[in-house]
Amino acid sequence: MHYCGEIKPWSAGRKHRKNCEWHDYASLSPYWDVLNSSLSQTSGSPLARQTGLLKRFWDRIRKRPRELRHVIKLLQANADIADISLRCQMQSLLRRHGENISSRHFSASGFVASLPENSRIAYSGNGDDLSGGFHENLKNIFRTANIGTNIHPANADFSMLLLQDLYSDRQWKCLMASQMGVSIIFAEASFFGAYAGYHDPLAPYHQKKAFGYVLDDLGYFFDASQPSRLETILNSSTFQLDSKDIARCQKLIQQIKDEKITKYNKYAGQDASPMIAGSVLVVDQKLSDASVAFGGGSAQTFQEMIAAAVSENPGRKVYLKRHPDNIHNNKSAFPKVPSLVSVLPDDCDVTSILDSCHAVYTVSSQVSFEALLRDKKVVTFGMPFYSGWGLTDDRQKIRRRTQARTIEELFHTACIRLSVYYDPRTRKLIEIEGAFDLIREMRNEDRQALQGLQ
Repeated sequence: MHYCGEIKPWSAGRKHRKNCEWHDYASLSPYWDVLNSSLSQTSGSPLARQTGLLKRFWDRIRKRPRELRHVIKLLQANADIADISLRCQMQSLLRRHGENISSRHFSASGFVASLPENSRIAYSGNGDDLSGGFHENLKNIFRTANIGTNIHPANADFSMLLLQDLYSDRQWKCLMASQMGVSIIFAEASFFGAYAGYHDPLAPYHQKKAFGYVLDDLGYFFDASQPSRLETILNSSTFQLDSKDIARCQKLIQQIKDEKITKYNKYAGQDASPMIAGSVLVVDQKLSDASVAFGGGSAQTFQEMIAAAVSENPGRKVYLKRHPDNIHNNKSAFPKVPSLVSVLPDDCDVTSILDSCHAVYTVSSQVSFEALLRDKKVVTFGMPFYSGWGLTDDRQKIRRRTQARTIEELFHTACIRLSVYYDPRTRKLIEIEGAFDLIREMRNEDRQALQGLQ
């Protein structure tokens, strides 16, 4: 009796649906003593197996330092072998997961509408985020309180991943459960689905919860190591928008530009750009961010990018915009900033910057997606979801992406078909137009509060 994929009835413990049945029959076998002894020493988790393997490996190195000195040097000079091994295992699981469902039609709103109320959802993420945190609205979007880290993926209606982390044991359990037919959804706060950051001390509680999410049933849209649903749609030769959808996208994109709508909207559009018009913007990111790690980025990539921005734009002023999280932690993806590059004020408005710049150099930042919506030249040094479609100047190629796409097709796929939005006032799902109305209302709320203080 051998199940497909990584999860086995004998290695997943009693949380596996067939575990008890397997043990009943296996205990009748003359090999039971050997089996039972072997199982007690083996973990079913790829992460646990990998950790045990590495521990034994390093113990051996410590006992024989002279003979294995060259191995230590090799490991120090190259990428972490655990990362490489776990990445390969993850790609294998996702590949098998996608083989059976890649041809299906999928939309975020359609998936949510198909779910019964009070569905059991296994959650891979920070459980605190669901109870008063940034992601609390997920319970309302899926119409269930039965969502959390306490639900085992094998017993769930589906698993939802909100954290791409090679070392998350919870994530591995969700991925392995998908090999048993348990659906899996990769979620991320949508590109225009929030108003204030959760740690903003000036924002009231109701403004600090995301109200829009990208839902993908194949993989994270920012993970370039294998196809996501977003990539599969855009790469299909049969995908095209009708004139009504094109007009709708053009109207929404114009609204984004006119009203300075962005990812976090509380302070957008309030300040003039400190940049010289026609200059070049280099975008900082967190090196530990999943969109960098799974988008082909590294510390060296960022250094190559900032050097190229200077050398390729003689006569133009080059500016660096630091990432908000790097500001808070006093870190940067750029340990060495060339003298010809000016660092922008940390509190400057990103929408005003994008309006005034000529080109944007990026690894995988969403800021550059917003730059594309504003008809700016975008040069990518990573492999973000918006690269490879003929819209960007790409320094890393993704051979899988073979279709040329318009900005309307990219916007429709990412922000309409694969996104879902929620109105906390009416407690109902809304279209993206309603999400923009919600942003406008919160801005009016802030203006009225400011007038009251004056």
